[in-house]
Amino acid sequence: MPAELTQVESPVQPVDPAIYPPRKRWTRAECQSLESTGIWERDRLELIEGELVTKMPKKRPHTIAYVLLMKWLAAIFGAQYLNPKTAIDVAPEDNPTSKPEPDIALLSKRAT
Repeated sequence: MPAELTQVESPVQPVDPAIYPPRKRWTRAECQSLESTGIWERDRLELIEGELVTKMPKKRPHTIAYVLLMKWLAAIFGAQYLNPKTAIDVAPEDNPTSKPEPDIALLSKRAT
């Protein structure tokens, strides 16, 4: 016997800006300005698509995987093509709302 699925529509509740203010979309320039004041010294934040994301603390399994991956990539490509634990420096006009900080970046040219 065929069955028919129906969706129950939930009423959309208007968002009260007094309770839930609009989110702030940050730019790299704004973050650099705040970082220079020292206000975020104790916080580990990363700017991704305009959102400030708290970085997770590194635990032992992460460290083991990182070390193994670094050794493997260095054996294949050479250590001079690896850029560990630094922000990817993309021109702000190319990406004004992100400043990613990956654990490892594999470069197309030798790191200087």
